[in-house]
Amino acid sequence: MAFNLEELNKLRKKNIKQYVMVKRNKEIVIILGFFLIINMIIINTFLKPFNREVVDTSKFTEFYQSESEDKKDLEDVFVVLSKNYYTIKKNYNLKDKPVEITEEQVSKILGEEIKEPEIKPETTTTPKVALEKRIYEVKAGDSLDKISKEFSQSINIIKANNPKIGTTLQIGEELLIPTINGIYYKVKNGDSLSRISTKYKVKIDVIKEYNNLTSDTLKVGQELFLKDPNLKNISSSVRTFTMPVNYKGITSPYGNRFHPVLKRYILHSGVDMVARYVPVTASRSGVVTFVGVAGGYGKLIKIKHSDGYETRYAHLNRIDVKKGQKVSQGQSLGQSGMTGRVTGPHLHFEVRKNGKPVNPMKYLKR
Repeated sequence: MAFNLEELNKLRKKNIKQYVMVKRNKEIVIILGFFLIINMIIINTFLKPFNREVVDTSKFTEFYQSESEDKKDLEDVFVVLSKNYYTIKKNYNLKDKPVEITEEQVSKILGEEIKEPEIKPETTTTPKVALEKRIYEVKAGDSLDKISKEFSQSINIIKANNPKIGTTLQIGEELLIPTINGIYYKVKNGDSLSRISTKYKVKIDVIKEYNNLTSDTLKVGQELFLKDPNLKNISSSVRTFTMPVNYKGITSPYGNRFHPVLKRYILHSGVDMVARYVPVTASRSGVVTFVGVAGGYGKLIKIKHSDGYETRYAHLNRIDVKKGQKVSQGQSLGQSGMTGRVTGPHLHFEVRKNGKPVNPMKYLKR
């Protein structure tokens, strides 16, 4: 068979192209096969599902439980390790490794945990303390502070219920201390439940409850118990002044009046009390600043108290104290009489605040 040179060249070029194509295809196959083998190695080594779960179950349960404190959704505390495997160490005291249990067991555990605890109604209640007037006899070593702490009542409450006590207690002295913290209050003219409630910061319903009131009507002189009253806005002086004589009435009140001797209208700076030669006592603890005769006052005693207050006792028949002497509330000062500008025996009693006379009846507790 004869080939010319041109044909031979064409055939040669064709064979060379075929050879190159075959070689390229083999290389591609080899490369693809290499990548396939690498992928299989990776999958089998790193991505193959675990035949055996290796987990620190204590940390695993701690994590899920810290995220699942609300036990309304209890499934949050179970962590699936593989099919039918749960770790429930924290709640059910199991061992530190996966535990194989059935679906029925899981449902039973969940059902028991979800049950609401039975709440039994309380059958015991704190008994209400009965209100009673308790009398306490002062013993050696007692003080207002000690008694206050012993009975859990403030000193102001004790003073309000015992207006005649002084700064120094006397052995054998009797104190009224209610079984409940509060004060006894006598209804005055113009009083109402609303006014008393506002003044002492005690709710009307509470006043009614502790005094068995069925209506809002009050009577003058009626005694009320006020539980936990607020005494901050009430002058302590109002609560601590007491009658200087055994009270039997007033013959001349405080204010402008027609003077029976001078025959003209002048300010009556105190009150004239019915007191015919009777003992006169200090209305409040203090220091005697004046003893002697003073014009129309006759025989007079002045006592200086705290908070700028002063009391005066005039027309006395006898004086039993000296200037500069400290006196306690209720201590004897002398005897009433009719010295000075008077028409008969009585006690002229004054209360002054920073030197100015005020109505004594607003400060005295009968």
